[in-house]
Amino acid sequence: MTADRLATERRRLFLLPDQPADLPLTEDGRCRTLFLEIVRNADWEALARLLAGIQDELQLPLPALSVNATGGYRAWFSLREAVSPSDGLAFLDGLRRRYLGDLPAGRVIAEFPQGTLPDLPSLDAESERWSAFIDPGMGAMFRDEPGLDIPPGRDRQADLLIGVRSLAAADFRRALKELGLPPVSEVTPAVLPTAARAGEAGQHAALPPAGWQNVGTSYSQPQAFLLAVMNDPTASAEHRLRAAEILMQAAAR
Repeated sequence: MTADRLATERRRLFLLPDQPADLPLTEDGRCRTLFLEIVRNADWEALARLLAGIQDELQLPLPALSVNATGGYRAWFSLREAVSPSDGLAFLDGLRRRYLGDLPAGRVIAEFPQGTLPDLPSLDAESERWSAFIDPGMGAMFRDEPGLDIPPGRDRQADLLIGVRSLAAADFRRALKELGLPPVSEVTPAVLPTAARAGEAGQHAALPPAGWQNVGTSYSQPQAFLLAVMNDPTASAEHRLRAAEILMQAAAR
């Protein structure tokens, strides 16, 4: 029964209706879960500023918060309605620019998840520490060391999710406006490098531009390259949004 409570809360917040937990979170390219990750525990004050801004300035429900066994924190945003990659990444990038702009880009990761829902709590075998959901009010306790040193109770993990509320579609649109972002459909992003333009034309992708360390070295399929660009924190927000738009256009054909 304890495990069922946690599974029920995870499904309520992060999965699509009737979606098995072992299937990818996206449906027709859309998803109702967004992640914003701070990779260093020492940056807790910046994350606390983000959480305060979400609640006090934007008047949005707080995301679920987890601490990572290997370092840092992750904010789990639950959306009442699934959104496209371009919408989701625009929202996350707007939050990053307003509240986390003093952190180098590599220390903040905005993610539109393509895989299955991460299973928490989870043990990192190398460090023997646990990734788990935490109370946002207790986040400062983990500023000096990552993760938990003892396994968290699943019943308590469920309790931490019970109070989390999904972001309504109207509030999501309002937040985009308050963050200074026009509707994504009206955005004209900067031109992607040659590799991504090749993907739009249905050709093989070229090598990614120098400096995009996380994208990799070679892709024979445009879709693989575009997915890498979309989830690469070292790429510009404009390039990531444009890659997401191209993928959505291809899925609609």
